[in-house]
Amino acid sequence: MYELDYKGKKIALVQAAVGAPVAAAQIEELTALGCKNYIAIYSDIISVYKTDMEAVKFVLGHELGHVKRGHNQKRFWTALSSIIPFLTPAYSRACEYTCDNIGAALTSTDNSRLHGLLLLAGGKDIYKEIHIENYLKTADSNRSSVVKFVNLFLSHPYLPMRIKNVKGLTSGTPSNRKDPFMVV
Repeated sequence: MYELDYKGKKIALVQAAVGAPVAAAQIEELTALGCKNYIAIYSDIISVYKTDMEAVKFVLGHELGHVKRGHNQKRFWTALSSIIPFLTPAYSRACEYTCDNIGAALTSTDNSRLHGLLLLAGGKDIYKEIHIENYLKTADSNRSSVVKFVNLFLSHPYLPMRIKNVKGLTSGTPSNRKDPFMVV
């Protein structure tokens, strides 16, 4: 573990551990040392920086957006989910949209915004191989009531909806998402 001082704030850099038990122990250690805010980014994503820095900026902006917006600290608002069962996933999906918007604001081109989202969702090996228009067309044709129902339980929005949201940001047209808490 390394500790850096950046603009008067302490930042810890940690080599990620492999395996859930060791990773959980690292998080406990960071918490014990007083770290309240942290992000975890796989080395696969960081390894893309030489060929696609803009996509990496999107991912970093997205993850840092969760910290800046205090999403983990605000989760106490979802305590009502014992009464309203879909509240926690709806809040989580809204947080993801918000952070997608933050990541998009930090990139310079429409293509890099989409690549950043696909890098985050699909990983370094396939993100540039996805033909977005074909993917969206296929997703639209498969958008059954079952898919819509399952989405109620997901912590992250349906990827085609996230893509449409990011595309809407670049084109100036609002997306058609129907999740509550659009900007959290």
